[in-house]
Amino acid sequence: MEINLRPVLMTASDYLWSQSLASAVLSEDAVHLWYSSLDLPASILRRMEATLDEDDRERAKRFCSELERARFVAARGLLRRILGYYSGIEPSEFHFYYNPQGKPSLTERFGITRIQFNIAHSSGFAIFAVTLRRKIGVDLERVAPIVEAEKIVNRFFSDREKAAVHVLDGNAKLEAFFKIWTAKEAYLKARGEGLAHISDKIEVSFDPGESPCLLRTEEDMREDSRWSLEFLRPASGFMAAIVVERLN
Repeated sequence: MEINLRPVLMTASDYLWSQSLASAVLSEDAVHLWYSSLDLPASILRRMEATLDEDDRERAKRFCSELERARFVAARGLLRRILGYYSGIEPSEFHFYYNPQGKPSLTERFGITRIQFNIAHSSGFAIFAVTLRRKIGVDLERVAPIVEAEKIVNRFFSDREKAAVHVLDGNAKLEAFFKIWTAKEAYLKARGEGLAHISDKIEVSFDPGESPCLLRTEEDMREDSRWSLEFLRPASGFMAAIVVERLN
């Protein structure tokens, strides 16, 4: 069965403090995306921190920067609130399992393994992707010139991707770069793999006249048919890519 990927963008500040959230009911073929600033008021941040478990608190202590510590607390607190809406479980009760690459998932004891999620953050903002049963990955990047862009293209982009980027100029070139990069990252996150696996063997189509898709991967010629890819501009100056497993 083909997935009809329909991202539903929800700004956390609009929803998290309301008593009713009927629009957060997941259907089998839906992907819900939440987008929020991580620079929260102190009063709300304290509420977020109160929901963290001991593991999250220990992770928060490892940050040298108070700003990054606060953003970590905000991201984990928001994630817990979001998952609480879908599961009916109190945010403070969640515990997470981490695979060897650091991707979090809910531990088995909650009995809600049907809920799959992924998180990405950049420059003080975060995006949370939630779906049912299917593997999912999301990446978020601030679209701005970076010094190493040319080296990244030459090392990690396929010949077709390089050619597509090199014929562009200015903002169009910058946007194409971030579309390809976010798609590669989102795909690897959906598979539960780290950035060490990123390569020119993961090839992405991003032509404005075509639906975005994975053209090929290094693992299996049929691997691209397992996934749906979608690009999103959640806010001015940001690019996101979502990769979700297709329904069988």
